[in-house]
Amino acid sequence: MTMSVGAGNGIARDLMLDIPAGDDGSKSSLNKFGYSADIDTSAEEVWDGGVAYAGFLATADTISAISTSVEDDTGGDGALTITIQGLDETYAFAEETLTMNGQTTTTETNTTFLRVFRVSVTTAGVSLTNEGTITLASTTPTTVAIISATKGQTLMALYTVPLGKTLYMTKWYLSTGKGDDIYGELFKREFGGAWRIQHSQSVYQGQAVHEFNPYLKFTEKTDIKVMALSSNLNTMGSAGFDGVLVTN
Repeated sequence: MTMSVGAGNGIARDLMLDIPAGDDGSKSSLNKFGYSADIDTSAEEVWDGGVAYAGFLATADTISAISTSVEDDTGGDGALTITIQGLDETYAFAEETLTMNGQTTTTETNTTFLRVFRVSVTTAGVSLTNEGTITLASTTPTTVAIISATKGQTLMALYTVPLGKTLYMTKWYLSTGKGDDIYGELFKREFGGAWRIQHSQSVYQGQAVHEFNPYLKFTEKTDIKVMALSSNLNTMGSAGFDGVLVTN
């Protein structure tokens, strides 16, 4: 655990508490976690889709959503509104809330998103979550995010560092269930560059965690993803990474 000393009082402080508590305005925490129920023998991104991820858009676009359930609609029992978090056409952080329309596509966002890295259910009916699977797509159409039924949030081991920020990754992990194995690779793509592996690890029926010491640095506009494969088909697995975002 990283510690800091409080100014003038000699009291040891926990940096990993100070940051999410907002005691250091120049820093914020990042926790990205993904899950796939369909990791196969060819590597693909760890996210809710269970297929290769195509949502790193080349051109910013508006986003709309649709559910497999009629209950994810105004007056329904499921998700009423969802909040999209990502980056706009300048790579600046952007956030917008959409009103769900059940099995009919919602109106498009006012914001044009270049990246979408988290979507969550903001308000819901008596179910207190989304009853169906919610798919978010650009006008292309390209699927940029999925909220699996009843989860209330996307599960995406994907991220792009916002404009004006630097990410210092503290650790990343892989996990899978009993009798299964997965091999994972952490990749980055700097702005205008190519994908490049940063680390790899494997796990058999458990969890593998790698802590970076010193922390791994990712500059603004850098795409990050975790890829995974298994020796078996339809393997369930999770992956994610933690870090500290520092204002440049």
